Amino acid sequence: MGAHKSISNPGLRLPAPPRAHSRADGVGRRMRLPNQAQSHRARARLRKLAASMGLVVVVLLNTGASPTEGAIPGAWTTHFVDNGGPVLRTAQVYLLYWGSHWPATGAYVPTPHQITAAFQTLVAGPYLSGLAQYRDIRPAVLRGSTVVTTSRAHSGFDDADVSEFLNVQLDAGVVPGPDPANQTLYFVILPVGISAGGYRPKFDGGHDYYTRRGQRIHFAWAADSGSLDGATWIASHELVESITDPEGTAILGASPTCEQSGWCEIADVCTDTSTINGVAVSNYWSERARACVAPDLASTIRRGDEGP
Repeated sequence: MGAHKSISNPGLRLPAPPRAHSRADGVGRRMRLPNQAQSHRARARLRKLAASMGLVVVVLLNTGASPTEGAIPGAWTTHFVDNGGPVLRTAQVYLLYWGSHWPATGAYVPTPHQITAAFQTLVAGPYLSGLAQYRDIRPAVLRGSTVVTTSRAHSGFDDADVSEFLNVQLDAGVVPGPDPANQTLYFVILPVGISAGGYRPKFDGGHDYYTRRGQRIHFAWAADSGSLDGATWIASHELVESITDPEGTAILGASPTCEQSGWCEIADVCTDTSTINGVAVSNYWSERARACVAPDLASTIRRGDEGP
């Protein structure tokens, strides 16, 4: 199993930006967003610095993305490059709700139905269009979802537990095997109260891969937050990173983009929250825009734009 990275966002309260906690190979990194006033001051300082250097800040005016206030995390040092590893250019996503904790009565909120509907809205909308700059990645497709109550998830789980759970479901035919082009992403969602080993009990997420019968299985997981906005924020974060860097060898930040060790990926430098078509999402880095973005209908990065 390759190295993995996961995040935690324990303080998401919309519309205020969330706090985030990143973890990679056992090394944690905590980031705090400045408040809105600090964000305005930071952008003002950036413009003043650019003016003193004889530069004109125009890139955000011509980008096909939708940056938010305070969404430039060290724009002069943040840089993502294509390392040539596989990406999920046409991702096929299957959602698996793991555990008998997900009752059919819908006692837990949000319910699997609510999360699946929000996820469908997310992938069908413009949010993923900004990934086209990275090797012409296309929007993902949600192929299906299922609630698996024959296995009970437990706190303290790790990537090995997720891969074992997936193997059982694949062997049983609960979900289909990977497509011939290996663009399948299995997304496992944990119920309220279940958290990964070594992480905070809310807003945990990660992604990784393993080899099964000679084929690499790409998966992501998210611990349900107890709120629909929290669930979609963490899911969107892991989705964009799983697509652009499913094995830790594709779109990665060049030093010193991230302070963390391990996989430095495009949502790790962005902690703002945006709402696209009513769904709360994590912003992600656009190398072309040089900013954190969440594309919406009014501003969409066109396919074929130059990438990193």
